[in-house]
Amino acid sequence: MLFRNILKILSGNIFGQLINFVTFILISRELGASKFGILSTILAVQFILIQASSFGISISLPKLVSRDLSSLNDVYPWVLGFRVFCTVISSIIGYLYIRESIGNDISNELLIASLCIASGSMFMFSQTIQQSLGLYSGWAKANLALNFLKLVSIILLIYGFKILTLEYVLLIYFAIPLLVSVVIIVRIKKLNYSFNNSFSNFFSLIKASFWIFLSSMVVAILMRLDVLMLNHFLGTKEVGVYAVANQVAMVFALFTGAVNTVLLPEYKKLVQQMGAKNLRHSILKFTPIVFFIAGAFYVLSPYILILFGDGYTESAKPLAILLVSYCFGMIVNPLSLTMYEANKSNILLYINVSQLIINFVSNLFLIPKFGILGAAMSAFSVRFFGAVCIILLSKKYAEEIDKKVKNSET
Repeated sequence: MLFRNILKILSGNIFGQLINFVTFILISRELGASKFGILSTILAVQFILIQASSFGISISLPKLVSRDLSSLNDVYPWVLGFRVFCTVISSIIGYLYIRESIGNDISNELLIASLCIASGSMFMFSQTIQQSLGLYSGWAKANLALNFLKLVSIILLIYGFKILTLEYVLLIYFAIPLLVSVVIIVRIKKLNYSFNNSFSNFFSLIKASFWIFLSSMVVAILMRLDVLMLNHFLGTKEVGVYAVANQVAMVFALFTGAVNTVLLPEYKKLVQQMGAKNLRHSILKFTPIVFFIAGAFYVLSPYILILFGDGYTESAKPLAILLVSYCFGMIVNPLSLTMYEANKSNILLYINVSQLIINFVSNLFLIPKFGILGAAMSAFSVRFFGAVCIILLSKKYAEEIDKKVKNSET
């Protein structure tokens, strides 16, 4: 059952990412490196602020519901209201940041850029509800629909209307996530709203989400800090070139995302069935396969980069480093669930804060000296540090989890 759910998520992710990949190729070729860099910077800000609007609930809610499905009925209306409030605040912050960082280049598109944050946030919320309910097939279909509709819209603009500007791209990135999220929420029929004692349950959920929120925010900034600092030091054209390399390398995030989406609500059951230590060993067995795939993918990467056009030939330089760095993420992310199960999410925060400091300092020195290659070198150092910490700590806490499970059974 678990493997089947992972396949559902992975198939949706693979087809969705392939469609998204083609969409980015079309957009990057049509807009050029500079405009594509502006779009990449906006999407980086969007990614960070969508995590902020979640407040860690995208992780804590599936864990809560996995123990008691009826608990979702009580907290859902409060979670929805809180998400809308956080989304409004995040959109305002996004508007102000984008205006200050690249506002001179997108004065006409500034409002649309901030609205993209709001629609992306609501889409993530709708996917959290599906994940909590175990609707993995619906989760995969929603991702697929989102990316497919974006691609169709881009193709119509390029080949039908013979025009594609940054403004039209941002309109697509605003309208389609909003449309898909509304359809998802309307179609979910398992929710019977109840306000009986729901605020106290919601408040407990918020308290449980706090450390997760801080950790996820640090991770979100960590993942997009290279783009923001490249934009600050070098400009949008270099961001566009780096974003293409990053987009190619992010193929490896597909499997990680699929595994984590399914493992999160199922992790407790798996620990009881096979033990946390054995589960950890099973995850680590995939390490050689991950690096082998990365090597094979790099051999093919020059042919892939040709698709983006002549303006992105320099993307090959940071790609090799980024591929290796993403391999560490594929190993670390599933192992980090051990920390959540051991109620040690605060330790993850300490690791992530350390990574963020390393990333900021290394980017501060490496980007001015090595350009986009320096950003990739910084990404590698950060992910390697995180991998070492998580691998060592997960061993310790997996043993503690197994002891607790064994003691509870006696």
